[in-house]
Amino acid sequence: MFVGYSGRGETLNLLHYSSQSLKEINRNGWYCPACHCSLIIKNGQKIRPHFAHKAKQECQSFSEAETAEHLSGKALLAKWCESIGVPYELEAYLPQLQQRPDLLIHQKIAIEFQCSSLPWSRFIERTETYLDHGFQVIWIFGSKLELKGKLREIQRSALAYSPRLGYYLWQLDVTRDLLTCCYHIEELEISHQICYSKRLFGRAKTAMSALLQPESSPIQMESRVYQIETVLSKIKETTQLGLLRRQQEIMRIQEILYREGANLNGLADDFLVPLTQPLMLKDSVILWRFYFWRACFENQGRTMTDIWHFFKIMCQKNNLATQSLPLVSDHLLWQQFQSELMTSFQRTSRIKLVNSRVIVLKGQSQGTSETQKQNSLEDRTETSYQISSLPQGDVLL
Repeated sequence: MFVGYSGRGETLNLLHYSSQSLKEINRNGWYCPACHCSLIIKNGQKIRPHFAHKAKQECQSFSEAETAEHLSGKALLAKWCESIGVPYELEAYLPQLQQRPDLLIHQKIAIEFQCSSLPWSRFIERTETYLDHGFQVIWIFGSKLELKGKLREIQRSALAYSPRLGYYLWQLDVTRDLLTCCYHIEELEISHQICYSKRLFGRAKTAMSALLQPESSPIQMESRVYQIETVLSKIKETTQLGLLRRQQEIMRIQEILYREGANLNGLADDFLVPLTQPLMLKDSVILWRFYFWRACFENQGRTMTDIWHFFKIMCQKNNLATQSLPLVSDHLLWQQFQSELMTSFQRTSRIKLVNSRVIVLKGQSQGTSETQKQNSLEDRTETSYQISSLPQGDVLL
């Protein structure tokens, strides 16, 4: 931590002092703004000068053993704010929340630079506490939490959304003074591999503008093309291997389908498209699509509102799980998912809307026969590619 106060109420921000000048300042007599316990100034050669609580003292709003990366990240963000005149407060203690964001901007935007692993429940608690008290919270991840092949639970829960960027995350490289926006994040079904684009910001003005106003940031929009046949082949290969090895997720899908008189090997290809799955889902999107189709089949002729109601009941009954994305509204998440399901099954000629009512087309049955299985997705939709673009969304060509 960089900020402490004296017994006379004077505030000391160590960012404003060099290591040499701090030698003239009394290292004792400083207190934590949150817990009011005694602090000491650590002024070593490897890590920049900072305050620390005396040994074995606990502070609910502040964790000890700050890394050099965390200290450097806070210092860099503060420097960027100062250089372009953005009003901020470093390590502002918010007593009504009992939390202390790394930076508080415009008194309502909490910036948290997270460099180490954090229990998911604690992450959700901190995020929701900010939101419940009317604060906007922006999480920035350090090197140990960089986005790689798959989303970690904590990364998934830090996702934000905008129509221009899709789902996105922030990362900060303190060794190069670079802020990175990972945007247009998508997750492939079954493999859970992620695809995303990146934009790097190294100047204070562009970095802080992108962070605080992501919709206006100079990010180039690019379409992402998935060759359906190639990705489907990989999905099926992974599924078969999972069945042979009795992999937990694959076996759960198989067991639920088996209870419903179906199985993974018998599903038509259109239950596997789109190739990506909503980021809020814990259980495979294949199961959610299957129950949506069941709801349509068993309630044909009803409105989409009715079918959606029966669909959610089926999913709850079978304990299909979602994960909290606190920075994205539940309404938006479910609205996007409903649109995807409707569009997908209309394109594959399973259903159509007539006078706002869902009609199941002839030749379709609740199960998946071998005849249906042999009708490839490409034959039924004349589709070879899935193109994901922003802000338009997915397009099948």
